[in-house]
Amino acid sequence: MRKHGSISFGVLSAALLASATASADPIGKDSSVKGNKENAGSVSGSGGGGAGSVGGATPATDGASRSDPEKSQQTTKKEKPWEIALGWEGHRLIRQSDLEGAGADKFFNYYFAEVHYDFTKYDRVQLLGGVYQRFLADPQETGLRADDIVGLYRRYIPLPAKYDFYVSGSVLAPTSFVSYREGLITAPRVALRLDRTYAEYVTVSARVSGTYFWQRYNTMRDGTGPNPLARIGAGLDVDVTMPFHKPLSAGIGATTGYGWYHNATSPVPSEPGAGQTGTTPDQQFPQNPITQSYGAEVHVVYKVPEVISGVSADASIAYAQGDPSLGFTSTLHDGISHFYLFYRLDSEVYATLTARY
Repeated sequence: MRKHGSISFGVLSAALLASATASADPIGKDSSVKGNKENAGSVSGSGGGGAGSVGGATPATDGASRSDPEKSQQTTKKEKPWEIALGWEGHRLIRQSDLEGAGADKFFNYYFAEVHYDFTKYDRVQLLGGVYQRFLADPQETGLRADDIVGLYRRYIPLPAKYDFYVSGSVLAPTSFVSYREGLITAPRVALRLDRTYAEYVTVSARVSGTYFWQRYNTMRDGTGPNPLARIGAGLDVDVTMPFHKPLSAGIGATTGYGWYHNATSPVPSEPGAGQTGTTPDQQFPQNPITQSYGAEVHVVYKVPEVISGVSADASIAYAQGDPSLGFTSTLHDGISHFYLFYRLDSEVYATLTARY
């Protein structure tokens, strides 16, 4: 869960670079831990690490733009049923002051690894993981925190009229600090994606997904808020391959998600030596309200010419209003719904470099 010490930021990029160009090989369209995250960094502060949290991998909104494990597209024909990817993402907030305690997110890195195996033309299994590196941390913190490890199965279903349909299911191993704070056991997730390429160069992708959080507690261990219960999300991307130079592509994406939270009526789990007890219900509501988060981005992706046989690489840069590693803006602020464009806590520029073998 999505969801740290001195070094931070970044998230998976295999998916990021993947969504840039339409793939001639539909089975090769995934690669990201990010898309399995849930609503991290929402301004409401509930159910995630949030901007400036000292957590691990915080969950991102379902349907996050260019971050779904289903969204990694490749332009080269696959010669083997398996692939290994290693990547880096560097994130920088546009605003560097007045961050309300979110200084750890001014700049951070994310390093990730992914391996998948296509055991049929239509079926894939995949394993993803990553590490966050932040440069502002509490004393004795290294700034390095592990992300959750995600296992995924995906089924590709070709449809008439050149539509491609994908169904996937995933579970995660709670190896991140935020998952520890939430007492997370696992988070089953189901996702659907529909792709269509028009005139060879324009690819439109729509996604919906739902996640359930299986946890030991209904309150975070430190008593800062209720734990998430479930989340649904949706996203829409449009990517254009440049006709004059096919390795280059650009696109836009938008995402939104809705989250449900526990009422946090049970005692706060005590931290070792803290002796902390009590409850953390929201005093404004008898039941925790449904929260909505949103995000959008514009990006450019370039497929680097192959230098070493069998090794391909992608580089990208994006401006985003939130992303699955940093988190997304919530419409709910102190019990009132607001829409903030270019919100200072998650308005960012981030770059990605991914190598695949």
